[in-house]
Parts: sequence; structure tokens; C-alpha cells
Amino acid sequence: YDEDSHWHECECGEIADESKHTGGEATCQEKAVCDDCGQPYGEIDPDNHSFSEEWEHDENTHWHECECGEITDEDEHTGGEATCIEKAVCEVCNESYGDVDLENHTGDVYVVGVKEPTYDEPGYTGDTHCADCKALIKPGEEIPQLHRCDFSGEWEYDENSHWHECECGEIADEDEHTGGEATCKEKAECEYCGQPYGEKDPENHVGETYVKDAVEPSYEAPGYTGDTYCADCDELLEYGEPIDQLHRCDFSGEWEYDENSHWHECECGEIADEDEHTGGEATCKEKAECEYCGQPYGEKDPENHVGETYVKDAVEPSYEAPGYTGDIYCSDCDELLEYGEPIDQLHKHEFSDEWKSDGESHWYECECGEKSEKVEHVFVKGSCTECETKDPEYKEDKPTVPPADDDTNPGTGDNIMIYMCLVISFVIIGTVLFKRKSLNQK
Repeated sequence: YDEDSHWHECECGEIADESKHTGGEATCQEKAVCDDCGQPYGEIDPDNHSFSEEWEHDENTHWHECECGEITDEDEHTGGEATCIEKAVCEVCNESYGDVDLENHTGDVYVVGVKEPTYDEPGYTGDTHCADCKALIKPGEEIPQLHRCDFSGEWEYDENSHWHECECGEIADEDEHTGGEATCKEKAECEYCGQPYGEKDPENHVGETYVKDAVEPSYEAPGYTGDTYCADCDELLEYGEPIDQLHRCDFSGEWEYDENSHWHECECGEIADEDEHTGGEATCKEKAECEYCGQPYGEKDPENHVGETYVKDAVEPSYEAPGYTGDIYCSDCDELLEYGEPIDQLHKHEFSDEWKSDGESHWYECECGEKSEKVEHVFVKGSCTECETKDPEYKEDKPTVPPADDDTNPGTGDNIMIYMCLVISFVIIGTVLFKRKSLNQK
């Protein structure tokens, strides 16, 4: 090659492929380099600079610079933010520039002079200082003395919520309305503050209702129960139903019954006079029988024994041993109803020969207290003719002196009295002797 071209040459001197240099790019520092032979050729290009990618800078500006000293993209630093301890950093070349900003505190802060308020004196929020430059950023403020709020008053409320409010404006217990039941007529009433809230519920009908287009059935035509409407909003709640034409029921037949009740039933299935069984008396053998339908019902009464009874284990007393009346059992259920009682051993009476007596009668008495031959006294002249008991009511007559001429002629009345006394004495003595004989024979 030479300055302008290149070729291939044989050792004999013959040349081939001769052509001019081509390709490459000349710069302000270098000639162009041929694409084929790689040799520099031509002239440098003073206008073709290769500027560095890195920024060059001074205190105020930045630029890109070529090796030849030529510069481009020169501009003042811009962007970034200066703080109280750092200059701003250029957003283009990333170099610090300008002055620090003593008013721009972006780092941490600290607070001094904090004082909590009390119920007796106010407090102080404290002064805020920059942790970087220690400068005072913001003076503190006074905190009002503590206030004891009173939230005991009535509920305050709006459309959606309720709360208690102190006279100072502080609120407590704030919450949304809740509870209650909305109806077709009224909104729900909050269970806490009592205020209506929300929307009415057009599907909730809790008030009165009325019936429309009802038709009574007759023996000639059916009827209709009528349609039910809400009395609050007049909405149709329920369609009525047809009522069968009237039927003249016959309840004159026999009682129908089950275990607990009885009734009269028409052939159409309608029933009347239905009632629980009643009356009758349950026994240990049978259930009670209803006084209306005559059917047994309920349970037997194991404590009610109204039938026959029988005695078991009875023992007759003798002169050698006592007896026993026997236990009484129910003939229907064989339950023991009553225990028997002992019977005293038989006793042979031995009556005394002496009379026992009181003011009205006399008798013979055994040592066991048994009495025999008890008869009333027969008093004659102040004493009983049998037991000689004195008559407590007897008063003896005073004797009278007869006239001297009549002492040998007793009166007829006196003779009769003496005769009657003798007869009565004989009768009584005979009766006593007869009874004694009979007693001894026993």
C-alpha cells in the first residue's frame, strides 16, 4: 500500500487487486483506517470529535470533553436539594454544587422541653431541633390543662351513628346505629339511642291487618275467607281460600273415642263435643270409666280397693294361747290392706260370792273386772232387799202413839202392808236363790 491505495504483489513484481483505500472514519485526532488493508489514509477531520461519556465539571457547570480539548453539552448545574448540612447534587452530573440550605432540615429531629399536661396545670409540646445541625426548627406549644369530660348526658346522633358528647366538644362511645326492626311503616329504632335509622322494610308487616272481599258460606253456595292486607301499607299479604258450602252435620251418633278423649263425629269427618274423658273412679282392678262415653281411660289406681276383701292367717284364741284377727287383703289385686291385731288368750271367769254395788245397781264381779247378774236395787224401808245397800234418799217415819183404847185393835191398813212386804220378800229371796243355782251350774 501507499498513501492512497493498496494491492497484492508477486515476488516477481507483478501486482493485483489494486484499489484505493476506503472505509473507516477520520476524527479530529486520527485519519480514517481502510476497511480492506487496515492502513490510515487521507486527512484528519477537525470537526469529528469523540467526547468522553463521563462529565467534566467545575463549581458551577458541567460538560463532555474531547481529547483534543473541544467541549460540548456545557450547562449549569441543576436539580437536587440542598439541606442544612449538604449542598444540592446536580441531577445531570451528580456533583455537589452551590451552598447548604440552613432552612432545609430533612434528617431526624429531636424534641426538648416536653411537659405533660395535668388536671392542675397546662403542659408543653417541646421545641423541635434538627438532629443534623442542632438548629431550632419549631418552637413548642402550650398544651391545655387536662379536662375531665362528662359523657353522661343524652345521646347525640345523626342519620347513621350516635355518640356521647362533652360540653368541651370531645365525643365518646361513637358507634353506628344498630338493633331494632324496620317495618313497612317505620324505620328500625336503634337499641342504644332510640333514634330511627336506615330504610323501611317493605317486606316486614308486623302491625294490624284487615280482610277484604270475604264471603260467608251458605247452605246454597261456598264462601271465601277474603284476602289479607297490611293495615299500615295496604299491601296484599295473602290471598284467601275458598270455604266449602255449608254442610248440616249430624252428631247424634255414638261417641267416638281414643285413649284420652271422646267426641261425636259426622259422616263428613267433622267432629263436635270433643273433650277429655272425665268422671268415674279408677280402682286397683279397673281404670276409671268416663261418665259421658263410658270408656275406660287413664291408669288403674293401685291405692283404691273398693271390691271384696279376704282375711289371711287368722288364729282363734284359746284358753292356752292368744289368737290373731288375720291380715286383710284385696280380693281384686291381692294387696295387703290392713294388718291384723292380737286377740287375748281366753279367760275363765270366777265371780265372787259377795255383791258389788253402786248407787243404782248390784252385781257379782270377777277379779278381771267382768260383771255378772247386774240388776237394779230394790229398796224396801231404806235398803236393797238383795245386797242390803242403803237407799240414800230414804227418810225414816217417826213412830206415833196410838190411843189407849185402840192398842189391842190394829188398823186394817197396817195388816195389809205387813202382808205385802212378806210376799215381796219371799219373791226376791226365791229369785236370788234361783240365779245362784244357775251361776254355779255354769
